[in-house]
Amino acid sequence: MKISIDLQEPLHYMILWVIAAILAIAVIFAVQFFLRRILKKVLRDKPKKQPVPMERPGLARALIRRKYLGQIDSLHQTFYSGGCGVREAYQRMSLIIRNFAHEMTGVEVQNFTLAEIRLLNIPELTYLVKDYYEPEFSLESIGDVRKSLGRTRKAIAEWP
Repeated sequence: MKISIDLQEPLHYMILWVIAAILAIAVIFAVQFFLRRILKKVLRDKPKKQPVPMERPGLARALIRRKYLGQIDSLHQTFYSGGCGVREAYQRMSLIIRNFAHEMTGVEVQNFTLAEIRLLNIPELTYLVKDYYEPEFSLESIGDVRKSLGRTRKAIAEWP
């Protein structure tokens, strides 16, 4: 009695799984491609926030200026008396100028990144925040606090 068994090649019955996997990967890539295009278009067409200057009488603007110039003077005294380091001085300057800009324009710039601040088209604020970034976030905070305090004071005093 002769028994013969004919075995099928392994790929002969596995080819369906390979085709299904390739199709699934192709569908995933196609969906991802279309979602990225749609998302990019939505983000590109998103209206950018522009500062709307708040109508404040001259006296209110003067009081706001005085308030923040006082904070700069206080920071100056604290820094030179050894009450804070370079990094903390720059962090406090950044907070002061951002809060000042918020009160003068009504735009909540306190948590904006530098790129978002650039979009606001307020050159004084952009310049100062850019000046603060390196000493504020680098591993070793090195900066000319005296010069930065002077620039911040000048920006507040001459704000439109």
